[in-house]
Amino acid sequence: MKVEQQAFVDALLGRGDAPAMLTGADRGLAAYRGNAQALSAQALAVPFVRLREELGEDEFASLAWTFWRHHPPEGGDLGRWGGAL
Repeated sequence: MKVEQQAFVDALLGRGDAPAMLTGADRGLAAYRGNAQALSAQALAVPFVRLREELGEDEFASLAWTFWRHHPPEGGDLGRWGGAL
């Protein structure tokens, strides 16, 4: 992965600042981050339906986003992500 791409991913996951070359990075990162947060909860909702029911929507979404940041998907198929949870 290129240095710029890794810097973007790190900023997206809250592990660093946005690369200097990005203009309007705050708005763009917020949009990408919001999308990733929603996807994390959606992707884990089916395989972990009982956990979601026990925790409630908000707590489950928080758990999913924390999990995404610590164990991000390694491929494009989110149906295969989440086993480490």
